[in-house]
Amino acid sequence: MHKIIVLFICSLFFVPYLNAQNKTVRTTFYQDGFLSKHHNDFSETIAEFNQNDVCTVLEYLGKDIYKIRYKGKIGYVSVDDLEVNESMMDLYYAFQDEAKQRAIEERKQKENNLAQDSEKKQDPINKANEQQRLALLEKQRLDSIAKVEEQKRLALIAQRKKDSLVKAKEIERAELLAQKRADSIAEIKEQQRLALLEKQRLDSIAKAEKQKRLALIAQRKKDSLDKIKEIERLKMLAQKRADSIAELKEQQRLALLEKQRLDSIAKAEEQKRLALIAQRKKDSLAKAKEIERAELLAQKRADSIAELKEQQRLALLEKQRLDSIAKVEEQKRLALITQRKKDSLDKIKEIERLKMLAQKRADSIAEIKEQQRLALLEKQRLDSIAKAEEQKRLALIAQRKKDSLAKAKEIERAELLAQKRADSIAEIKEQQRLALLEKQRLDSIAKAEEQKRLALIAQRKKDSLDKIKEIERLKMLAQKRADSIAKIEEIVRKAIMAQRKRDSIARIKEQQRLALLEKQRLDSIAKAEEQKRLALIAQRKKDSLAEIEAQQKKLQELKSKAYLAKAKAERHAQLEMEANSKTTNEVTTPVATTKATSKASDRSTSCNYLINEYDDFYKIKNIQTEPYSLSKNLNIELYRHGKKLNVFFNLSESLGCASYMSHNRSSVKVRLENNQTVSFYHSWGVECGNFAFKGRISTSQINQLLSSPIKSILLRGTKSSTEITDISDKYFFIDKLHCLELESF
Repeated sequence: MHKIIVLFICSLFFVPYLNAQNKTVRTTFYQDGFLSKHHNDFSETIAEFNQNDVCTVLEYLGKDIYKIRYKGKIGYVSVDDLEVNESMMDLYYAFQDEAKQRAIEERKQKENNLAQDSEKKQDPINKANEQQRLALLEKQRLDSIAKVEEQKRLALIAQRKKDSLVKAKEIERAELLAQKRADSIAEIKEQQRLALLEKQRLDSIAKAEKQKRLALIAQRKKDSLDKIKEIERLKMLAQKRADSIAELKEQQRLALLEKQRLDSIAKAEEQKRLALIAQRKKDSLAKAKEIERAELLAQKRADSIAELKEQQRLALLEKQRLDSIAKVEEQKRLALITQRKKDSLDKIKEIERLKMLAQKRADSIAEIKEQQRLALLEKQRLDSIAKAEEQKRLALIAQRKKDSLAKAKEIERAELLAQKRADSIAEIKEQQRLALLEKQRLDSIAKAEEQKRLALIAQRKKDSLDKIKEIERLKMLAQKRADSIAKIEEIVRKAIMAQRKRDSIARIKEQQRLALLEKQRLDSIAKAEEQKRLALIAQRKKDSLAEIEAQQKKLQELKSKAYLAKAKAERHAQLEMEANSKTTNEVTTPVATTKATSKASDRSTSCNYLINEYDDFYKIKNIQTEPYSLSKNLNIELYRHGKKLNVFFNLSESLGCASYMSHNRSSVKVRLENNQTVSFYHSWGVECGNFAFKGRISTSQINQLLSSPIKSILLRGTKSSTEITDISDKYFFIDKLHCLELESF
């Protein structure tokens, strides 16, 4: 019996809220949007609604989704799309209560099922006891749940009845949250649209890059085949070059052996000569003959030097002849290459492509390397020719040696002495020292005669020494030149080997560099196209600015006249009402009316803009007026971005910060002369310092502001608040709200 009473009491409180779900509620749309066909999928829509259109709310389905009827169609929308009122909140609370009741019933059903299962397993006595125990526990649990729910329900009803102001504030907060949500959703949609456009642009660029990359890969495959052929050709040339270098080294080795043989012969001849000089020293009579022989030798030496010079001259002429022959051969070779180029069009294309790549890499380096390679080939060819000529010359010399052994030995001795002097200046100085000692020894034997003779010999030795030094210097220069050529050849060979090793890495790096250059080129093209597009948009804006400003000026003049007439009519109606209610002021009222009318006629309804343009890219209108002063420290700006309307209150003093956070949200309340209050809430970022308030303004608030002049303005920051009653332009909203071009909504 007690359980039945509790259930009856609970039903008294639950039935009104159950009925609340069945009743319908009328409200309006907060913003433009679409009516969805399904409550769990908003992608399929059945109708489009506009801001402030009337609809009927049928049911709250949870998760901020309402079932509504609009223009005979039933669909689903989010709470962000609706103006929330008290009846809708009742639907919300009724849904919560139903959810709780369902949870209680489900839990009770589960426990009953468990009890039934346990009863089947127990014997009849235990079953009866268990049922009584479970019934008692269930009764106690339901009593406690009912008591708690009853306390909550009574507290909620008492709270609703006692605090209607709190509910109003909560509704305002919900409206602000909905407004903030709507703003964030619009921003997210705009960001998604921009991201989609950017993705499409990047996809098109990527597609173009992919096509170019595939074409480049195909071209590179074709080029790699041609390059392999060119590498094989270069390998054959390198093999030939290596063979010629080996042959040259072998010839150098034979020349070195020949030089060593001649040095040994020269040493033997020198020993013989020294022995002969020693023998002649012992015999003073033979001294004169030795002197004559020395003079003869000097003469022969001079002749041999002249003969060497003649040989060098002939060798130079021979070299010039060979150079001319080589030039002719080079011309023939170039003509042959030209003929081959004409015979094969593919080779010509390959050579041109290689030249272009070589030009891009390093024109000067490629030319120098090519010149060095050609010079090396030319040098090797000339060396081989010179070597053949040298062999012929040596054969002729050998033949001459056979014909005249004495003459050949003398010539060889002179050449060996010259070579020996070229190899070691120290030996020459030692010979000079020995000659000087010999001269001193001979002076002791015959001073007077020997002095004259030695003076003559010394003069001749000095002349011959200068000549010998010059010859040695030229030979040293020739040797250095040969050594430097050999070094250059070795460096070139190593460079060719290193170049071959680096070719594969260089090709990879070149491919990467070309890919990077291609990417940079595409990026620069995209950037240039974007800059052109922006420049074109800016130019179009600039071109249409004068026309738009002229049209806006005309519209503003028409609006100003319309709003001025409306303000006069409203003022006149208000004055008539005051005249009817105040019979004591019948005489003063016409005077006041005349003054108010004259004052209204003096007001300015023109608009001064900081921004007034149409964004062709986003297809929206952007407007921002200049700051209008309403008091000593306060000015107001009107701002429009598409269909979003805002009002900016700028106070030249600090009230803490302008905050959008719910626990300390900044607000501005405009009190009108008809005792209505229009409240604005900060919806932009946190700004500290001088109070800079930025809030949304709705159509209903605009209608309120147009209905009456301003009486006072209350501004509230995070730390303090201030109220301004001395308003210099009480008709600001009446005169200036048309600057937002409200008729375009």
